[in-house]
Parts: sequence; C-alpha cells; structure tokens
Amino acid sequence: MGRIPELLKKQNPKETFLVLDIGTRIIKAVIFFVDNGRIIISGYGREPQRLVNYTKDVKSLADFCKIAILRAQRQARIKKIDGVILGFGGGAIKGETFSQKFFREDQQKYIDVVELKNILQKLQWKAREEICRRPEESINCPPKLLQSWICEARVDGYQVTNPFDFQGKEILLSVFNSYSTGEFLNFVEEFAALLRIKVLGAFDENFAVYQIILRKKGQNLSAILVDIGGLSTQVSLVRKGKLEKSINFGIGGQNFTDVLTKTFGVSELEAEDIKIKYGKGGLGHGVERKIAKIFEPIASLWYEALNLSFEDILFKNYLPSDVYVFGGGSLLPEIGEGLAKKKFRERLSNLPDFGTAIFSPSYFKNSFEGSGEFLSPQDTIPLALAVSFATTVEKENVFEKILKQTLKIIQ
Repeated sequence: MGRIPELLKKQNPKETFLVLDIGTRIIKAVIFFVDNGRIIISGYGREPQRLVNYTKDVKSLADFCKIAILRAQRQARIKKIDGVILGFGGGAIKGETFSQKFFREDQQKYIDVVELKNILQKLQWKAREEICRRPEESINCPPKLLQSWICEARVDGYQVTNPFDFQGKEILLSVFNSYSTGEFLNFVEEFAALLRIKVLGAFDENFAVYQIILRKKGQNLSAILVDIGGLSTQVSLVRKGKLEKSINFGIGGQNFTDVLTKTFGVSELEAEDIKIKYGKGGLGHGVERKIAKIFEPIASLWYEALNLSFEDILFKNYLPSDVYVFGGGSLLPEIGEGLAKKKFRERLSNLPDFGTAIFSPSYFKNSFEGSGEFLSPQDTIPLALAVSFATTVEKENVFEKILKQTLKIIQ
C-alpha cells in the first residue's frame, strides 16, 4: 500500500480490524476494535468505483480499496490492521438456510462431539447437493461454502443453544450457508494478496443485518430485508427467526443517476450530486417536483421488479408484513418514503399489506461508538458487518467451532 504517512505511526491499542464493504458503486472501509463486546469505530473511508465487473479487474478494485483504507487509516491514525472482513455487493455471495432432521437409534445416549460432527457433515453435503440440483446453479457446481452459522437447534422439538450432552430421539438443525463459485473464491484470494491484509472471511451482507434485527426483535422475527445498492437490489426473506432465502434484481440507485445524466446532459458525478441533494430535500420545491416526475418511470420499474421478487420468495402464499429497507438507494423518496405511498404500494400485489422502516445504524447505535457521520442508511452494511463479526468471535461455542471444522472438511 506504499509508505505510511508519519501521522499514522501510532501504536494500536487493541487488535484492530477492517471492514471492506465493496459495493457496485462505492467502497466503504471501517477500522474498528472491540472493547467489552462493543464496537469502537476509529476510522472511516469511502471511495467511488465505476468498474463494470469488479471481479474481472481485481487490480483496479484493489487500488480503489487502498484509497478508502488509507482514508480510514488517516482518520484512525493507525498503521497496523490485524484482519479484514469482506462484504461484496451485487449478488456475488448468495446465502440461505438449510434444515434437516436426524433420528437417533439410541435416544438414551448423550450427544457427543463425534455425533455432532457426523450430523453437520451430512447436513452440509446435502446443502451442496441441493444447490447443484438447481438449473441456474448447476454450471457453477460444486459451490464453495464461505461461511456457516447455526440458526436453530432442537432436540425432540425443544429449542436448545447447543445440543451437545443432550439426550433424545430427534435432532433438528438449521444452518445458514453463504456460498459462491470457485471462480469467485479465486478472485477473493488474488484480491487479498494484493491488499496484503489477512482476510478473516467474505461474509453475506444481508445476514449481518438480519442478525442485528434478530437480536432486537427475538426468535419469532418474520420480515423482508431490502438492500438497495448501486447496480442491484437484494431481497431477503426472514421467517420465524430464520433467514431463508435471498434473491437479487438488477436495478439500483445508479439507474436513477443515469436518468438524470441523460435528461439534464450532465456528468455522472454531477447527476449523483443532484440525486443525493434530492434525497436529502436540499433542492427547491419546483426542482424536486420536476425530478420526482423524471424518476417515475424508473421507480415504477423498480417496484415491478420488487413485486416479482416477492413472488419468487413466496412460501405457501405467505410473506411477512414487516419490510426493512437500507442501502444508499433507500434515501430516495421514491423508495424509502415511497413504500408508504398508495401509488407505489398498489404495484406490490404480492404484498398487499405491510409496514416499512428505513433501517439505519441508529437502529443499533448501542452496539458501537462513533460520530454521527456513520448514521446514514448507506452505512448500515459496513457497521452491521463489524458488529456481527465481533459478536460471532466473542460468543463462539463448541457447536460453532465444530461447524467451522466441518466447513473446511467438505470443501
């Protein structure tokens, strides 16, 4: 990353971590450390990127990331980073929950480590096979499982934190797996080598947000999460405390920027600036009315795509009635506020009755310390990744360690 300026030569007080949220249009770098389970944010950097496909130009992506990292380092006055948590936008990483029941021959025997390893290996092999049976995934098989989390464990119908040392006839396990292709994994390895920072994992971004909402709402959480990024929107279904499925469609905030560029004949940077001011209500009433009219066609298209997404994740004609929206695109009145307006709600025939909330870092501000500049919905994902990572590391039990070992075995 080149020479480190003198102002960065400061001793790190604790292990220092970095979150890199690599969006399809903006890269965000957050430097933090953990103090008694609380995230302390010491540095934040952003850098726009305009790569058509960042996985095909890894060197340019790494260069953009280094700029964002250096900005965060300057603010934190920290030189050494102990590890990086990676989040990728655009649907490069997929994720869903896989569940399976296991019946035990000897229900009087206490469940031990060997049995748990065997059960988890069977579940994970079945998950890989299930993914490969899908026509859209078969070309990329076998998938590479990146991270796994225990969502639910039950023994004879009773929910337990860890089934180790329990007795019973039936074990039910639900595991959330984030996965991608072998090609993407090779990209991550090459990218990490260019950054020269130890990679602690490539994580599913919406799962991090889900974990935070789950901790606040409890195990009966049922909701839809909508992350509006630069070039795409990710929709995730949470039902009875489990994040079951995520899908993407290719419309995001950049599409609104492009409309302004073509309509006003301005540069992309100027159009982006107009869009941001419009989202904040910083333009005159007449100008905002004009922009709202210009945005109507692309907003309608976004709602049509959202409605089709709801159709894809329907479970027995049931969808939760709570919708959480976040990401930079949620700042647009057509989306964040628009979900509450009749003319847009009418386009969501697959979800006729629902309540919406813009999910920003202020929702979980008790989990971290940092200035108010980190409270925008576009900062939800990097901060959620930091909080989620810290919580996972500090509270890891024997069961979760076995799951990590299983993940290495089946790759």
